[in-house]
Parts: sequence; C-alpha cells; structure tokens
Amino acid sequence: MERKAIRIGIVLFAVLLQISFIPAFFSGIRTPGLILALAISWTVISGFSEIYIWLIFMAVLLDIFSYQRIGINPIFF
Repeated sequence: MERKAIRIGIVLFAVLLQISFIPAFFSGIRTPGLILALAISWTVISGFSEIYIWLIFMAVLLDIFSYQRIGINPIFF
C-alpha cells in the first residue's frame, strides 16, 4: 500500500512538472517527455506485466491535466 502511495505521488509530481514547469524552460512545441521517460524507466525496472496499469493511469492523468482529449496519450504509450 505504501508503494502505491509513493507511485501516485511520483506520477502526480511528474505530470504537474511536465505540464507547468518544463514548458517554461523550453520554447516552442517540443519539450522533453518526462512522463515518457518515467514510463520507460519503470517498464525496464519492473517489467511490463507489473507496470502497464500505471502507464495507462499516467497517460490519462496527463490528458486530464493538459486539457487534451482523454485517450490520446494512452494510445501513444
């Protein structure tokens, strides 16, 4: 249970950082994909079968916070 709470905190922090803080330092449309880097590193460390639910959660949360159509990022992840 503690591990899930830590992961939720990391996901929320990463999404908020991706949406609000990173675009301030990089001009233009292209910004580093912090959520994508986090997804790849968690997949390599834990394996896909354990982490795929978290990937969907991160992608939907990114859609909600960035005011995009919900479902666009889960398709790309």
